[in-house]
Amino acid sequence: MLVVHPRLGDFRGAPVRGVRALLALLRVRLVLAEDELDSPHARYFAERVEIARPERLEESWPRLRRFVDAHPIDAVFAQTEAGLLLGALAARHAGVRGISIQAAHACTNKYVSRVTLAAQRVPQPEFALVSSESEARAFADVHGYPV
Repeated sequence: MLVVHPRLGDFRGAPVRGVRALLALLRVRLVLAEDELDSPHARYFAERVEIARPERLEESWPRLRRFVDAHPIDAVFAQTEAGLLLGALAARHAGVRGISIQAAHACTNKYVSRVTLAAQRVPQPEFALVSSESEARAFADVHGYPV
């Protein structure tokens, strides 16, 4: 199982060492894709793939793609928002089930999320995509503060 987890801190809320025996019993081999391979939890993974910081997706994906191309992957687990887009790319590339790239994008981009929810008639507060302080002030003047 490929675990895409920039800023690794825990594994589903429990320290990795606490589930290590269970994973071994289930014959689950964990591979960590992480930007800080010196994390104290990294040692609990069978293999590690160094990726760039979460905001540098364009650097991380080629590294992770090379790993996926060279190793069989049965599952991809992306626990955090920081790993979601990269995990979706890896799952699609490996041909395993996982969150779609479109869903990952909607989960990680507030504007896309709101537009998607609004299209399904889920009530949303007034919102707008702005590119300057003056546009934000104009929006706030019409819709109120805080923005």
